[in-house]
Amino acid sequence: MNDIPDEEIKVEALTDDESEIWERLADYGLHLNHDFPYQVDVLFPVFQGEETRGDLRRKTELLTRLEPTLENLLLPNERVYYVARGVQQSALELIFVGALWASIINQTVFILTSLRIVMLRCNSRGTPAGVGWVVFYSEIRNIRSRLLGTLDIQLSDGKRLIFGGFSKVDREAMPEILAERRQAYQEHGFAPECDSSRQNLCCTCFAVVPDRKYECENCGQLFWRPTELAGRSMLFPAWGDFLMKHYALAIFECFAGLISWILALFAIWLGEIGTGFGIILMAHGIDAFATLIIAFKGHHPRPARRRRAKNDSFDDDDF
Repeated sequence: MNDIPDEEIKVEALTDDESEIWERLADYGLHLNHDFPYQVDVLFPVFQGEETRGDLRRKTELLTRLEPTLENLLLPNERVYYVARGVQQSALELIFVGALWASIINQTVFILTSLRIVMLRCNSRGTPAGVGWVVFYSEIRNIRSRLLGTLDIQLSDGKRLIFGGFSKVDREAMPEILAERRQAYQEHGFAPECDSSRQNLCCTCFAVVPDRKYECENCGQLFWRPTELAGRSMLFPAWGDFLMKHYALAIFECFAGLISWILALFAIWLGEIGTGFGIILMAHGIDAFATLIIAFKGHHPRPARRRRAKNDSFDDDDF
């Protein structure tokens, strides 16, 4: 890999497509930071024609919301190739949480860079919401676009990630970019060591946090253990989701828990004590299991953070 200084990137001449894209954005009143390391000819694969105006606006607005995060996330010489927003799909969550709530809590922003793929949980507008992962291109075994509009990503450790909600442009562009980046990895002999194909990111400093480690060694950020969140939901439905900042889902669970308690008290009033306690146990148990499934997917930050003097960093050689 060749180390390309920052100043060399800044003075690099724009291609015809890049110049036309910047002009098109300006014509539509859309603004991006010119000094930011955007690979605009890859970011906007389709930009000609009035019908592309809506896609250009949505992509530009998403990038604008991501820029504060990208400033802290990107490594030296790392460039942004593509961004897209989708929804991770999980059969277990569909069963225990429901399709609506699963689609809300699994909103994910994909950031494809010159070095890696970063996935960040986000809200419905694309603003990052605290939980994230990183996947190096060498850890991707295969990616396929399916008929129902989903992307099926198969990782080297055997895991499968299925995402829906991408536009047609995204579904066509992302596999091509991934194939090109994987080829670049092979040409430069770049194969970083990973404890798993999809690694957890610290929400504070964006350092990698190993599986089953619940403190960031770089900045001291602490994270909830999944069993801690599930245990709290077992005691009081929605507690775990409040701690994971799934506020809409947590409020819904509060109402569902209240109904279960009313039914349980009514059963006890009728003399069916066993039935009443059974209703409570079942309602709390289902909520705790759903919380456990969600919590195992990422590292959810605790409010407190330990102070550390460490400042480990990883310098990227752009390739």
